[in-house]
Amino acid sequence: MDGSKPSAFEPGTESLQSGKLGPIASAENDGGSFETVEQLLVEALVATLDPEGLPRRLASLVAAVIGAEQVILWLGGRAETALLGTTAPLSAAELAAARERAERALENGQLLHEQSAAAATVTLPLMIAPRGVLEARFGESRQFGESELPALERLAGRIGAVLEEAEKRRELGQELVRTQALLSFAGQVIAELALEPTLNNAIERIATLLGVERIAVYLNDDGRLQTAVARGLDGPHELLAVRLLELAQASGQAPSGVIVGEALTDERLESLRDVLIETGVESISAFPLEASGETIGLLALYLPRDRIPGESEQILLEALSSQLAVAVHHARLHEHATRLSMELEHSLRAEQQAAAQLRALYEVSRAFAQSLSLQTTLEAAAKTIAELVGVDVAVLYMLDERRVTMEVRALHVADSALEEPITAVLGRSLPLTGGIARVFRDGLVLRLTPEAAGADESYHLLAPFLERGSTAVALPVATPKEVLATVSLLSLEPGRPIRDETIQAALAIVGQAALAIDNARLYEQQKAFADAMQRSLLPDYEPEIEGLDVGAAYAASARLEIGGDLYDFMVLDDGALAIALGDVTGHGVDAAADMAMVKFTFRSLVRRYPEPGTFLAAVNEVVLEEVAPAKFVTMVYLKVDPERTELACASAGHPRPRLLRADGRVEPLTVGGLALGIIGEQSYEEIRIPYAPGDAVVLYTDGVIEARRGRELYGTPRLDEFLRRNSELGARELADAVLEDCRRFAGGPLLDDCAVVVVRAR
Repeated sequence: MDGSKPSAFEPGTESLQSGKLGPIASAENDGGSFETVEQLLVEALVATLDPEGLPRRLASLVAAVIGAEQVILWLGGRAETALLGTTAPLSAAELAAARERAERALENGQLLHEQSAAAATVTLPLMIAPRGVLEARFGESRQFGESELPALERLAGRIGAVLEEAEKRRELGQELVRTQALLSFAGQVIAELALEPTLNNAIERIATLLGVERIAVYLNDDGRLQTAVARGLDGPHELLAVRLLELAQASGQAPSGVIVGEALTDERLESLRDVLIETGVESISAFPLEASGETIGLLALYLPRDRIPGESEQILLEALSSQLAVAVHHARLHEHATRLSMELEHSLRAEQQAAAQLRALYEVSRAFAQSLSLQTTLEAAAKTIAELVGVDVAVLYMLDERRVTMEVRALHVADSALEEPITAVLGRSLPLTGGIARVFRDGLVLRLTPEAAGADESYHLLAPFLERGSTAVALPVATPKEVLATVSLLSLEPGRPIRDETIQAALAIVGQAALAIDNARLYEQQKAFADAMQRSLLPDYEPEIEGLDVGAAYAASARLEIGGDLYDFMVLDDGALAIALGDVTGHGVDAAADMAMVKFTFRSLVRRYPEPGTFLAAVNEVVLEEVAPAKFVTMVYLKVDPERTELACASAGHPRPRLLRADGRVEPLTVGGLALGIIGEQSYEEIRIPYAPGDAVVLYTDGVIEARRGRELYGTPRLDEFLRRNSELGARELADAVLEDCRRFAGGPLLDDCAVVVVRAR
């Protein structure tokens, strides 16, 4: 917004000036004509809402419509930013007088109407935040009367609403950019496996996102906070980091961020004034790095005095520090696993006598690392430990969510004939007391005797076995940082006791298993994060409409990425139900951002374009602008009108919906068209079909029909047959059943996202 320079009319303004929307000739015109012009003007503005240049265009349009010589739109807390809506320039004196009138209108909050022999001036405040003022000046050729003031006030109110909507869209766009940046940051840093590249990548991304020159990450190493990576810093800034981490932890609760506005005058840093002067630090924003309930380091931004982060930037920094902590923890685990693997390979070369056993351990470690499921990893760990050390039973326990009970997560019995009785005795959860508490909390190796087991609440069930000559031991399953679980080993044969060498061999395998369990746990956390991000873009409800039964089901793929499937509902003003189901190309952060954009577009345009063909044509233009080249969106749009018992449908490159009749017949809805985001100015044909009670429409994404078993696809014929056999199910039950049938066909987790929406007429 650039002050008081006059601006020429834009093309749209010139057409309004020369077309039917001409100025009103005099105050004797009936109010209806002014209101008609007002309504058409506002509808035109709303239809082409664009925050860029909108205020100046509004001023120009108002001048053209109401026949004013000059229209000035002031925006801001005070009347300082003027956007002139006419070609006529303003002199300095005229601008000063207009500013004074705008100030008075803002102060009084009322319309000012001044009449002179040469001109009439109307100045009125806009009820928006930040405040604004609209002034219209009418010359001798255009008489403006008191009777037209109410209509002008209403027009000003509509203009204020348009400006507020534009500001909301601008803020929403900024929020989407910030979310996309966070997702991009998380995806990039988590993808790194080595610590140094992870940290270097992280500070470069944060510096770019926030425009920061001086930034550092500090990590705890053997109880001491040390610089891991720094940018633009000299001097003893580590001393500042130690103090900042102390302040972050001072509350005694979860560590929180520390904001220092004036470092030299902040009494919390008084003891470090010399350090502040030497390093040139003026203000600071610091956030502790938390992973697995432990403070592992600190992210610190050293800022100029006038660069205090706002609330939204602080929220973004907290999210970035959380993601960075997970990435650092993951990278440390990977480096530790890599280091152990290298040490193991060295031992294989150096210890020829133990080559066979060490080679077996190495293969076991690789097998564990390839497992993505935590439960599968736990079961494999119990079985591997039992088989390699030669014991009869291995029971693996982990702490429950309330942290008061050790739950049995995996139990392996070598002799299948003994599996049922052993499971009945040892397959029970144990209280976190006695011996198992010492093993879990202190990482101790516990040998069990009949007397000790009989007196121990956690191990008393083993006492009868030990009294008959069996031997047992409890081991911690631990990484260098924490104990993850415990494993109890039982040898039933008195002639094959658990000896010291058995325990040492078991500990070596347990160490490998602990890394695999920790990796599987981290994978599930990251998978849960990806699934949560995707599900946050899907509706968490199913609309309730009289005469319709609506159900939806979604299944995330087994891959550690965010997919592109989405669906959404909207009840239109006429009571009809609009449903959009689509698939954005790609996976990961970019797909999530595109999903968010498509969802926003659906909710923004569906009421304006309720019919399927026109809706898809409008969305296509948005996708062309917002989605990267070579990417596109397939979508099917369904409108169900319960009052007319009619459905209307159009498709943009999406699999054809299935119409399931009440008698079990399945008919494809023959709709098709080019996918969204490929070529502009597309038209999409739509079909309209009446429906009867019991009929249902099934929408689905391509992940359903492309589910694989070897080289065989699930396909539409199999889908149609399944729908025919299950035509009596309700909407939600049928959607769930389709996904379950896909899983059965694939023989396990699905490799692509799948979404199914069913609408059944009651």
